[in-house]
Amino acid sequence: FAHRIISFSDRKDNKQLFVSQEFDPVSSEILEFETMELLPNGQWRFGIFDRNGNRIEGANSKHSAAGKPAKCIWCHESKVQPLFSFQNDEANYLSYNQLNDALKRYDSLNYAIQISRKDGVDFSKKSDHTLVEIIYISFMEPSAERLSHEWNLPLAKIKKRLLRLKTHKHHEFPYLGDLYHRSDVVKFAPRKGLKVPESVRELAVNKKSEH
Repeated sequence: FAHRIISFSDRKDNKQLFVSQEFDPVSSEILEFETMELLPNGQWRFGIFDRNGNRIEGANSKHSAAGKPAKCIWCHESKVQPLFSFQNDEANYLSYNQLNDALKRYDSLNYAIQISRKDGVDFSKKSDHTLVEIIYISFMEPSAERLSHEWNLPLAKIKKRLLRLKTHKHHEFPYLGDLYHRSDVVKFAPRKGLKVPESVRELAVNKKSEH
């Protein structure tokens, strides 16, 4: 929702840093920074920082739809993403084609190194990336079957306990079936636990923990 300048370092020893500087196009005031750091083992580390360089939990929704690092991971963990849409060329910056070609080249180089590794993450198993996302979503948006196992209660009792709650389908993974929101079912749980974020990918709302 603001303008951004993307900067990146040279690749050295399979390490690289990408920094997105979000700024107001009228005042040129810096709003936030988002970072992607390529680690020597081929994995990415993500960060979001305020205008003073202090690490924060997620992007300000007034400036960006980047959400929190869990959302960064969904698009960027498995590859260096090319541009999603055409961008106008600006003087003194890489052109749209130059930047896109650079990103594709870095992605190809990085993947070649990732799959050559004999230890750690098996980057050839692309489905594992989706599996981790589904595990996270299945906790945040549980089915009655999951809650039955989690709470050690019969499925029929779970459905009766949650009878007045509406279910929904996940927009990306509809095959997960009828789901509830964790924030709605927590009051029906047989025991209390720590509060969790209200969203899988957006900035956390809950700040306090409850035992």
